[in-house]
Amino acid sequence: MPHPSSGLSDAQRRAVLAADPDTGRLSAAAVTCAALRTRGLAYRHARSPAHYLTEAGRALRSRLLAPVEEPGAGTPAVAADPSGFAAATGQEGGVPTGPGRQREVAAAWAALLQIRGLLQGGTDCPAEWERSRPVHAAALALEAAGLPPAPSARGGGYRVAASPQPDAVRVSWSGPGDRLNDCAAALSARGWQPTRHTDRSGAAFLLVSPRRRSPSRGRR
Repeated sequence: MPHPSSGLSDAQRRAVLAADPDTGRLSAAAVTCAALRTRGLAYRHARSPAHYLTEAGRALRSRLLAPVEEPGAGTPAVAADPSGFAAATGQEGGVPTGPGRQREVAAAWAALLQIRGLLQGGTDCPAEWERSRPVHAAALALEAAGLPPAPSARGGGYRVAASPQPDAVRVSWSGPGDRLNDCAAALSARGWQPTRHTDRSGAAFLLVSPRRRSPSRGRR
């Protein structure tokens, strides 16, 4: 039997993440449930076709949803999601570019939207997975919008770093020009609430927090 947490497909990871937090019931396709069953992460109910996470599956879900240590300001780091994709925070000193990178970013963003839909019935607000990894999630939103992380070919790019304020990150623009307004528009369109500020040196930055779902827009 394969190791439970190794070699999972994106669909299998999404299924584990979307499992009912109380009962462990899966809502994924039968083929996905069967694959998780072979890995010891799920079992089929004795009297119905329903599948539920095993203890190993619940433990894996907890690990995937667990907060990770975010990089502090000025600390080069890559923010990675459970699938191994690394969102560009602008602190790495450069990331790959080109069609291959664009496809990876598009796939990661599509998977994140699917997680939002599965876990909370809508895609307009960040899910708990994103709230526990705000640097990664905000960086992915910016990169998915086509904005360049620093340093870019033209010199200017965004930087995303942890903020002392709980549940928020700091977004700045490094290099020529000032595209913070573009960053704010991209983040706002992707479920985040940006506000513009100026530090003591006069440099502008965004303080970005995840938008909250109103009760009337929750799952029915």
